[in-house]
Amino acid sequence: MPTSLANRVAPAFYRWLSWLAAAAVLLVGTAVGLVLGSLDAARALSEARSRTIAELATVQAQLDGVLKQAIIGGDGIVHLIQHMGDLPPHLFDAMAKQTIADQRLIRNIAYAPDNVIARLYPLEGNEKALGIDYRNIPEQWVTVEQSMQSGLPVLSGPVQLVQGGRAVIIRSPVVVREDGISARSGYWGTVSIVGNIENILADGGVTGSQVLRIAIRGKDGRGEEGEVVGGDPAVFADDPVKTRLGVPGGSWVLAATPQEGWPRRAAFQSQYFVIAILNSLLLAWLANLLVARITERKRSQDALQLASTIVESTADGVVVTDPRGLIIATNPAFTEITGYTAEEVRGRTPSILKSDRQAEDFYGQLWASILTAGEWQGEIWNRRKSGEVYPEWLTISAVRGAGGEIRNFVGVFSDISAIKRTQADLERLAHFDPLTSLPNRVLFHDRMQHALDRAQRYRHRVGVLLLDLDGFKTINDSLGHPVGDQLLQLVAERLGTCVRVEDTVARLGGDEFAVILSELGDGADAVEVIRRILAAIQVPFEMAGGTGMVTTSIGIAVFPDDGPNVTELIRNADAAMYEAKGAGRNTYRFYQRSMTAEAQKRLHTESALRRAIDRNEFEVWFQPQFSLEDGAYLGAEALVRWRDPERGLIPPGDFIPLAERSGLIIPLGEQVLDQVGAAARGWLDEGLEIGRLAVNVAGPQIDRSDIVATLRAVMGRWRLPPSVLEIEITETVIMENPDHGRRVLNDIMALGITTAIDDFGTGYSSLAYLKKLPIGTIKLDRAFVNDLPDDPSDIAISRAVIALGHSLGFKVIAEGIETEAQRRFLREEGCDEGQGFLFARPMPAAEFGKWLRAVSTLTS
Repeated sequence: MPTSLANRVAPAFYRWLSWLAAAAVLLVGTAVGLVLGSLDAARALSEARSRTIAELATVQAQLDGVLKQAIIGGDGIVHLIQHMGDLPPHLFDAMAKQTIADQRLIRNIAYAPDNVIARLYPLEGNEKALGIDYRNIPEQWVTVEQSMQSGLPVLSGPVQLVQGGRAVIIRSPVVVREDGISARSGYWGTVSIVGNIENILADGGVTGSQVLRIAIRGKDGRGEEGEVVGGDPAVFADDPVKTRLGVPGGSWVLAATPQEGWPRRAAFQSQYFVIAILNSLLLAWLANLLVARITERKRSQDALQLASTIVESTADGVVVTDPRGLIIATNPAFTEITGYTAEEVRGRTPSILKSDRQAEDFYGQLWASILTAGEWQGEIWNRRKSGEVYPEWLTISAVRGAGGEIRNFVGVFSDISAIKRTQADLERLAHFDPLTSLPNRVLFHDRMQHALDRAQRYRHRVGVLLLDLDGFKTINDSLGHPVGDQLLQLVAERLGTCVRVEDTVARLGGDEFAVILSELGDGADAVEVIRRILAAIQVPFEMAGGTGMVTTSIGIAVFPDDGPNVTELIRNADAAMYEAKGAGRNTYRFYQRSMTAEAQKRLHTESALRRAIDRNEFEVWFQPQFSLEDGAYLGAEALVRWRDPERGLIPPGDFIPLAERSGLIIPLGEQVLDQVGAAARGWLDEGLEIGRLAVNVAGPQIDRSDIVATLRAVMGRWRLPPSVLEIEITETVIMENPDHGRRVLNDIMALGITTAIDDFGTGYSSLAYLKKLPIGTIKLDRAFVNDLPDDPSDIAISRAVIALGHSLGFKVIAEGIETEAQRRFLREEGCDEGQGFLFARPMPAAEFGKWLRAVSTLTS
C-alpha cells in the first residue's frame, strides 16, 4: 500500500476505532445505566411505600383512639336503660349533656325506643329527626337490624342526616334486663351516638396530613366492599398502601399515597443513568452510585426517625414484644401511664401489668382473637408500678412478615380512668338526689323491690312510708329557694336518725320523701318509727334565713297486706298520706281499702273537672246581700255551680277543694270572673243598680297566678268601674304566705277594688297582722250563726267578732241568716249586713237579673 494511502487510512481507522471504543463504552455505560436506573426507580418506590406505611400506621392509631372515645361515650346511657327501661327526659338530657361535654366529636345522641327516635340531645338544630322510624329509612335500617341481630354496637355511615350534614353513627342495641326496675325485659330499642364525620377525620389525622393523601373505604363497616367514607377517593386508584381498622360491627380500610404521588420516573431519568452517560466511566459511575446510595440511606433513616418521633410523642402508651411475648420497646407514654421505665420492663412479658381483675379465660379469648384475626381491642384493668389498679382501652395487633410469620406484637393503650369517673358521676346522677344525697325515685324502686323479694322469701313484712312536708311551700316562697333547699337537706338528715341501718330513706321529688322499713314482724311495728319522725320534724329548723317550722303528713302501706308489688304499695301509701293531710296534717294514716275508692273518685272528678273547664260547664249564681239596719239591697255574692251533663247541678263543696289541690281553680277562677264581668256589664247597660259583686278567690289564685292582671283584664274587657267588684279571701290563705298576700291585696286595692275576709273566726290569723291589710269587710261564718240566738257559745263568739271588727274599722256581714230571730239578734248586736235564705236564695244570672229589675221597680 502506498505510503500516502496508509497515512490517510490509519488515522481514519483509529478515529473509527476510537469512536467504536467510545461507542462501546457508551453502550456499556448506557446498558449499566439503564439497569441501575431501573433498580433505582424500584428502590425509590419501595422506600416511599415503607415511609407511607409508617405514617399510615400512626394515623390508624390516632383514628382508632378517636373512635373508641365515642364508643365508650354512650355506654353509661345504654347500661342505665338496660336497668330501668325508659329514662325520664331530664335524666337522659343530663347524661347526654355530660357525655357530649367530654367528647366534642359527638354531634348529638338519639334515644329510640322500638327504633323510633323519641328524644335527641341537643334538640336545637335536630328537630327534624324527632319521630323518625329507622325502618322507613333503608340506608339506616340495615345497620340497626345488624345491631339487633348481633346484640353489639354497629357503626353506620357516613349517612346524610335529615337535619342536614353528614355523620357516622354508632348504634348500640339495648336489651332491658330482667332484674331491672322497668317490669319488662327484651329488646328495647337503640341508642345512637352521632359523630361529626369531618371532625372525626380531622382529629384522626385523615384530612390534615401534610405528608399523605389518605382515603377510607368501608361505609357501614363493610371494609373493601363498602363505599368511600372520607378523604380523597382517587387514592384507591393510585396503587395505595392499605391497612385495616376495626370498627363496631366491621372494619374500615385506610389507603394512602404520598402527597406528591409515587416516584414513577423512567430508567433514563435516573441520576445514575445520567452520570453513566456523562462520564462514560464505570468506576466514576459506581463511585457516584455509592454516594447516591449513602444519601438515599440517610433519607430512609430520617423517615424512620420521623416515625419513631411520632410514636415517642403520642399520648397513648405503646409496647412492642417479640414473637415470644417479651418486651423489646416502649414509648415515654408507657412509662407515664404505668410508672415502669423501659429498662425495667425490657425482656419481661406484659403480664407484669396484670391486675387479676380478669379471669384466665378472658386472656385465653384475647390471645385466640389475636392469633386468628390478627388483633384484639377492648377494655382491660391493669396495675401500675405503684400498685394502683386502673382501666385502659387496649388494642393489640400482630405484625407479620412477608411469609405470614409473626414477627412482633404491638400494643397501644390509653388510660380511661377519667372516662370511668365520668360514668360513675352519671351513675350517681341516675340513682341519687343531688341536693340531699338520698336515693332518688329510681334507686328507691330498686331497693324496694329487693326488700319485697327478701320479705317474700323469709315471710317478713315491709312498711312503705310516703311523707309530705306541711308548710314547706310557705318557707320556700317567703324565704327563698336557697333556704328551702337547706331545709330539705336538714329534713333528710333528721329522717336518717329515725330509722335503722337496714332501712332506706329516699327523696322522690320536691318536698316528698319515702321510707322503706324492712323486715317488720307486723305493720304496727312501724308506728314507733313514725312517731319518731313526726317528733323530729316538728322541732324548729335553724337555717341561714332564720328559724323555720314544718310538720309532715305520713301515709303507710304494708307488704303483702296492702299490695303485692312496688307500684300498688306506693299508690296505696300515697292514698293514705292524702287522708293524713285531710285529717289535719302532722299525723299519719295506715292504708285502708276504702282509700283506693276515694282516690279513684278524686281522679275521676279531677278528669271531669278538666273537661268541664274546657266545655264551660260552670255557672255563676248570685245571692243578694242587705243592710240589717234598714233592709236595703247592697250587692250580691257570686257563687259558682257546676252543671254536669250526667250528674246535674253539683254544689261547690263537692269540687272546689279538689280544684284548689289540683291547680284547676286558676282557670276556673278566670272563667268565674269573666262571667261576673259579662253579667255586670249587661245589667249596667240596662241601668240597674247592682251594688258590689263579691267574688271568692282561693289560695292558688293568690300564690300561683297573676290575679291582679286577671282583674285588670276583666275590668278592661267589660268596661267595669272598680266599685262593682269585691274580692273575698279567707284569713287562712292570707296567713299561709303573709308577705305575698299583703302585696297582692295592696295591688288589688290600687285597682280600686275592695277586699273582704271570708269565714272570719274559723282560722287562726294574727289580728295585729289583719289590721295592716287593706280590708274593708269581714264575714261572720255561718257556723257561728246557725244556733243563734240560743247557743251561749255562738252568742259570745258573734258578739266578739262584731265588736272586734268594728274596733279595727271593718264592716261586718253575717252569712247563713235563715230565721227572723237570727236577723234581729245580729242587728241588735250591731252587725252591718247579712245574707241568707231569709232574704233570698242564690239565683242563676238570668233569674237574678229579673230579681234586680223587680227591686228597681219597687224602689223607683
